[in-house]
Amino acid sequence: MLYQYIVGHAFNANTQLTAAVFTGVGSRLNLAGEVEMDAAIMDGRGLRAGAVGAVKNVKNPVSLARKIMDLTPHVLLVGEGASQFAQESGVQLVPMQELITEKSRRALAQVKSLPFGIDPKAEEEEEEHGTVGAAVMDTAGNLATSISTGGISGKHVGRVGDSPIIGMNVKQRLTVAFSLRETGWK
Repeated sequence: MLYQYIVGHAFNANTQLTAAVFTGVGSRLNLAGEVEMDAAIMDGRGLRAGAVGAVKNVKNPVSLARKIMDLTPHVLLVGEGASQFAQESGVQLVPMQELITEKSRRALAQVKSLPFGIDPKAEEEEEEHGTVGAAVMDTAGNLATSISTGGISGKHVGRVGDSPIIGMNVKQRLTVAFSLRETGWK
């Protein structure tokens, strides 16, 4: 059950889901050649949310965002604090190399070869491939969403994008889902 996976609630056997799911492998590299990822999750039932920014060595940053939502009074942890919480809460950590693809190495090399590291096509390219997410609704109309990104190639170390900022991406996705539901689309 995708909704159960995203927000971790128990469902009975009669639960059916409508879902749009996007998946990806690998992540963009910052200027230091490291993977720093951002992620957020939101449970529409109680408008609870959790998010992480600039986290390293986490295999699935959405799982860390969920732990933040479920286990802390906080909404967003970043950098070293997010990494420390990942270790404390038992989120799966992996060596950095497992998160780096050859495609991401080439993209970083290209960015570093440009004047000021600015690639005029980067924003357009990132929109197509840089962020992954899931939005689900169960038959009771409960909505959940998650989003995860490695940001843009060659980003400054420690840069946090808009993906983990609740209200920028996650709430917008829930607002769209609510709007579709209110108009009778399912």
